[in-house]
Amino acid sequence: MSAGGNVRSFALAIALSIATLIGCRVPDANSATAFDAAAVRTALLHAENEMNLTVDRGDCSGPYRPTEDFEPPRFVSNGRARWPSPNDTTCKHMVSQRVSAVFVPDTITAHAFSNDAGYVVREGNYTVNYRDGRTRTAYMVMTTIWHREPGGWKCVHLHESVRRDK
Repeated sequence: MSAGGNVRSFALAIALSIATLIGCRVPDANSATAFDAAAVRTALLHAENEMNLTVDRGDCSGPYRPTEDFEPPRFVSNGRARWPSPNDTTCKHMVSQRVSAVFVPDTITAHAFSNDAGYVVREGNYTVNYRDGRTRTAYMVMTTIWHREPGGWKCVHLHESVRRDK
């Protein structure tokens, strides 16, 4: 299996584990509790895209806000776990070194567990232009887990992995 396939399999396993932990399940499409999976997927794609564009603009105010019922989202990057708090400087340190960043995805898929939970997997080239003139492009796979609250969709977990150059 390719490195990308391993990452996608791992991301799916995390998503399913988190969904199980927060008590989500996909209802039978013929039941009275069926949900509009297409509408949920559309909302997830919008929320995930807005979160990424916010960080790529250098704004750290949105992605790490805690949700009402959960602690701040868990952020894992290439095996390094971060547990951001509202005062965490991880994002600020990351974007302070950049002029700009752009994620050009090969694929983006959204998956709905219910009306209130789902995940998005995005993979493609992520290019960062640094203040010192360097540019770095890496192939990245990113999985975000989402929960809907009265105020909108909140990211409760983000995992990203960068494929190592050979």
